[in-house]
Amino acid sequence: MTTPNPPKPAAADSCTPRTTTAAAPSTPRTTPMATSPHTSQPTPAAADPSTPPTATAAANSSTPWTTTTATPETPQITPASEPHTTQTTPAAADPGAPTPPAAAGTIQTTPAATALRPTRRSAAGGRGTPRTTVGVVEATDPFCLRPGESAELLAGHPWRRFVVLGDSVAEGLCEPVDGYSELQWTDRIATELRAIQPDLAYLNLGVSGLRTREILASQLEPAVAFGPDLALVVGGGNDAFPATYDPDRVDRELTTMITTLQNAGADVITLGMFDISYSPAIPTWLRPGLRQRMRTLSDRTATLATKLGTIHIHLTDHPLSTDPTLYSSDGRHGTARSDAVATTETLRTLTRHLRPAS
Repeated sequence: MTTPNPPKPAAADSCTPRTTTAAAPSTPRTTPMATSPHTSQPTPAAADPSTPPTATAAANSSTPWTTTTATPETPQITPASEPHTTQTTPAAADPGAPTPPAAAGTIQTTPAATALRPTRRSAAGGRGTPRTTVGVVEATDPFCLRPGESAELLAGHPWRRFVVLGDSVAEGLCEPVDGYSELQWTDRIATELRAIQPDLAYLNLGVSGLRTREILASQLEPAVAFGPDLALVVGGGNDAFPATYDPDRVDRELTTMITTLQNAGADVITLGMFDISYSPAIPTWLRPGLRQRMRTLSDRTATLATKLGTIHIHLTDHPLSTDPTLYSSDGRHGTARSDAVATTETLRTLTRHLRPAS
């Protein structure tokens, strides 16, 4: 006699909503430099089931060049490091536990440090395997600083408090490149400034994905409260990426930030970005419109710079702007090479501000 098969369970009603459990955000990782060994975090003990659960914050979106409505992530305290060396220390689980000693050649974060910046991410969401460029390394790259050049360029500079406002360009999401420092653009500027003025205080408020209205709303007030004498404002790239770009609105928002910082006593640096439309990762059909919008943003920012008297860094027409090695694999950010080139152009422009006849 044949035994009948047991009945299959009824399929779930497609109209019945499914319940999902949001995963807790991952603990910020340390960001070692190329010369520092990677360190691993100990796995925390399993939670006591009798302990009431705590509220879990929603994870920040790591998608670049998109509008974010979440409150910008809480900045961590990080001093500008020695050249080409940085390390970030995650918060200790036990507030009373002593902070472990820093490895030789590195500077760890401390609550008393004079600089703030958000948790670092790379364009790929984390530090990956460095990419090799066209047989060039930073030490021999003709578009990068010569040994000792930065000290000559910044000799006697007056700045003591440096603040950065902006999006992913300000935060620093460059993709690693073999042979180039992984220290991000704004961190490198702070490092070189601090080499001349060791007591320089540095605050980086940059958060990836923000448009100018969000930078204005979330970063201007703390930037002014910091009391800067030098400020860098980067914005508009996320506005110009989609076809909904409103150049007049971006101009107004940039103007508000620039003039407010100037009225607070700061010299303000503005930026004409590298033209991301030349990235090989940008689809061909998207390039013409994107190129036109990025050009409009660059031209209008340059016009604002002239009108308002900022220290303007113009990268849009740099000889390497069309070079694919400057752009990350995600098509929306730069590489360590672009950061090295941007640092060079920034320091050379700063010295022309300091010594107009040079």
